[in-house]
Order: sequence, then C-alpha cells, then structure tokens
Amino acid sequence: HSFPTRRSSDLSVKGEITVFLSLSFTLLLSFIFGILESAVIQGSKNLSRIDTDRAIYSVFGEYHQELMEQYHVFGIDLGYRTGNYEEENLIQRLHYYNSGSTDHQIKGIQYLTDQSGQAFREQVLAYMEQRYGMDLVKKFTGTTEKWEQTETEESDMEKKTDEMTDAMEQVNDSLDASGSQTEGEDVEESPSLPDEENPFRIMQKIKKEGILSVVIPKGKKVSEKSVHLSGQASKRTLKKGYGTFPTRKGLDQTTEKLLYNEYLLKTFGYAFRQDSEPSEGTDESGEKEWQSDRSDALAYELEYILQGKGSDKENLESVLFRLFLLRISGNYGCLAKDMGRVAEAEALAVTISALLLMPEAVEALNQMILVAWAGGESIMDLRCLLDGRKVPLVKSADKWVVSLSQLPLLLTDGGSVRGNDSGEGVGYSDYIRMFLFLKSVPEITMRTLDCVEESFHSKHILFQADQCVTKLEIQNKIIVYKNLSYQYPVYFGYE
Repeated sequence: HSFPTRRSSDLSVKGEITVFLSLSFTLLLSFIFGILESAVIQGSKNLSRIDTDRAIYSVFGEYHQELMEQYHVFGIDLGYRTGNYEEENLIQRLHYYNSGSTDHQIKGIQYLTDQSGQAFREQVLAYMEQRYGMDLVKKFTGTTEKWEQTETEESDMEKKTDEMTDAMEQVNDSLDASGSQTEGEDVEESPSLPDEENPFRIMQKIKKEGILSVVIPKGKKVSEKSVHLSGQASKRTLKKGYGTFPTRKGLDQTTEKLLYNEYLLKTFGYAFRQDSEPSEGTDESGEKEWQSDRSDALAYELEYILQGKGSDKENLESVLFRLFLLRISGNYGCLAKDMGRVAEAEALAVTISALLLMPEAVEALNQMILVAWAGGESIMDLRCLLDGRKVPLVKSADKWVVSLSQLPLLLTDGGSVRGNDSGEGVGYSDYIRMFLFLKSVPEITMRTLDCVEESFHSKHILFQADQCVTKLEIQNKIIVYKNLSYQYPVYFGYE
C-alpha cells in the first residue's frame, strides 16, 4: 500500500497564511484600542467641558437677588454676603458644582464699577431697550441741542446775577444810610425807601440764605438725610477687574444718554416726585417732609446724582439754584421785550436815584430792577414747579405773575404758590432730565452706583459695587489620560 505524502510546498503556503492572519489581527486590535483610547480622551474632554459649563452657569445663577429685583441688573456678590471678597470664592463655587477634577484659573474678571461703571450701564441700556424700546426717547432727540445751549446761558446768567446782586447790596446800604439820622446832629431825616417797597431785598436774601429760604412751599420740610462721601464708590479706591471683554454696541451716544436717564427717572427718587406719591413723614412740628420711597439713605437720589454733595439739603439747594438761574435768564428776556414793564422799572429807578442823589445811576438801577424783577418771577416759577405744576418754558407777557409792587412782598407771603397753570409747559422732572443729559456719562454712572450701595446699606445688606462680578473668563485644565492634560478657556457674562 502506498500512503499520500505532503509536499513541502503545501506546508510553506499554509504557514504564510497563519502569520498574515496573526499580523492582521494584531493590527486590528491596535486600531480598535487606539480608537477606544481616543474616544476615552475625547469623552473626558467633552465631559470636562460639560461639567465646567454646568458649573459656571450655576455660579452665574447665584446673582444678587435684590440688585436684580430693584435695579434690573445682574451681578454676583463676590463675598456672598460674608464681607470676604476673594476671587477664590468663585473657584470654590465652581468646584462645588461638580467640577472638582478640573483646575480653574481666572484669566479675566469684570466688576460693575470697571471703566466708570460700564458694565452697569450696559445692562441698564439692554433692559431699557427691551422693556420700553426706542420710542421712549424719540420725543427728546430734537431738544438735546437746546439743552446743551442752556449751559452757556446758565453760566452767563450766574455771572451777571452775581455782579447785579453785589451792586444791589451797595444800593441797599446807601438806601439804609440815607434814611438814618446822624447821632448828635439836629438834621431833618432824609427820605428813604421802605423795606416793603425795596425791590432788591429778595435777591439779597437769596444770596445770604440760599434759594431754599424763599421757594419751599409752606408746610413742607426739606429732608435732613446725609451720607459720608469718602465711602462712596465714586470717591473711594476701587477693586479693578482685568482681561478684555466685548462691549455693547448699536446705539448712538445721544440715544444711550437719553435712555439711561429715563431709567434713572423711573428707578430713583427725587424731591417733589409726582408720578408715584412719595411716602411722607411728619415731624414733631407737624411739617411734612418730602421723602423718596426708594431709599432710606438719601431722599433726593437724583439730586445727589446731579450734584454729588453729602446731604439732601445741599443737593436740593444746588439743583434749585441752577433751575433759578435758567428761569431768571428766560424771564429777564421776557421783561426786556415788555415796554410797559420796562417803563415801570425806569420810573422806580428814577425814584431810587433821586433818593441816592445819583441821577447818573438811573440806567444801572433800571437794569438791577429788571434782574430783581425777573428773579422774583423765577421764585414764583420754582414754587409752582415744587408744587407739582408746570410753567411755560418761555414766558409771555400775559403769563407773567409778579407785579413790581408785589416783588418785595415775596419775602413775607409765607411761600405761597400762585401762577397760571394751563397744564402746558415743563415740570420739575423735565428740568431734572435736562440736567442729567448735560452731565458726563462716567460721573452720572458712578453716582448711580453710590445710590445703589447706600440703598442696600440702609437695609443692612452687605454690598459693594466694585465686588460685584458681571463677566468672567477662566482657563481650565484637566488630566484626561495618564499624563496627558487638556486646557480650554470658558467665558460667561451678563449681557
């Protein structure tokens, strides 16, 4: 019998196939494990990003609740109402929200007070644009140029009024001297002008005692509240953020100023506010005190934003005097065009010059009488405004209230309010709006933050605007596999 034999060539072929399969299987396994490792690495990256995103959303969800509810602005209290204002507090909160395996490093941070309150202002503008739209300020865009002209008018009238008031004081001294009798001499008493006929007394009282002494309506009392200026955000050294963040764009500068000022008028209190009745307290004398219903720190917040003085009384005095100068400028122009009233002033000037034995001073006295008369009319305008009524922007002869004979009596009428009120013209809030527009943007914004802080402090709420975070950029690092690390940035902000 013969048996089949296996040839050597058959054995070699089968051996080659086995090695090929082994190598192919090894490569396939390497490829599969490589894909799995890559998937693990990429998955770790994605999970880290998801954890970080979730954590930072949660951190920014812990915004200051009162700040949002009262002022419609978002911000994270860096101290979390503990007074411990450390950036590490944010890192700890990120770790708390399930990002403990990730190393976070802050690369950029923005506070409400950075760049003169830019972050605060941007959020206010976004809120006003969404809440009210541009129609709210369209009616004012055509008047802004006229408002800008008033600064020059106010400055010119202040200079002119100072000069005239100094001259009136000299005339008063001369009139007083002309009616006195030299002691020890038997001479006939010289004729004099009684106080109840002296037109210059009213301007003298304003210069010596201030505008509040003659315009506050009877039965009203000015707030005596005050704050320490050195502790305000607009005065103290502030904590500053770092990094570069995008800024809000889209509106022109004039529209932004108008929109921001409307926010101030709707949000903060001011004297003699009429659109929402203020709370009124009564002191022991029974006099009612004007108060804002927004803050226990300062009653006249907008007056503070305009003037920046430490007390309600000082701020109100400053605003009313500016208003007095504007009114006296317009009223003087109205008088100069009224030939009948100019003749009355000339007649009185002749009388006073005769008493002073100075006939050459008739023209100068005439101008002083016109300024004093315009001042008296302006006092009545302010009394009307402070009573919640309106006055014509430009007076006409038929709207004139104070006669020349009534001028000296303004000191003794107890602050009574008279005048025509047709419902047309401008009110106190309209002048506040104009004054706000004429102020610089950084000054107005930082004083707004002063009022926000004081409002919270009066309610015993810890808050510092320069410790309130609005935007954050962090660099994150995680070990994804063995010694392989992965870094990525994350940005979040209230916009």
